[in-house]
Amino acid sequence: MTTGSLCAKHPDAATVATCSRCGTFLCAQCLMNPEQKLCVDCDARHFSSEMLRQQTRRMWRLFFSGIGAVVVGLAVNHVLFAVDLAFGQLLGAAWAAIVLGGTLSIVAGMLLIRNWFKARSA
Repeated sequence: MTTGSLCAKHPDAATVATCSRCGTFLCAQCLMNPEQKLCVDCDARHFSSEMLRQQTRRMWRLFFSGIGAVVVGLAVNHVLFAVDLAFGQLLGAAWAAIVLGGTLSIVAGMLLIRNWFKARSA
């Protein structure tokens, strides 16, 4: 806290803090983030950078979820194809349902990856 100083935006108000980022004198009305002692402008920058970090994390989660779904789908289809080659038509209808599930997993993964690319280009 600085004594005797006046707020940069409100010249009739006494300073209660200085912005920890830019050093601007702040009155009680201008102190937007009391824990970090940020002014209005620095608080907006801090908020937008935090939103960007969250958006980036979401995009990477989307990408790796898509990759994971494709890998799981391919693994399921590969294992079941090997089992079918080894034992013939042993699994029957259950085999077809599991292969369909693996194929749908691959398609879902491809869609997730496509959405990731769309989000990155936007």
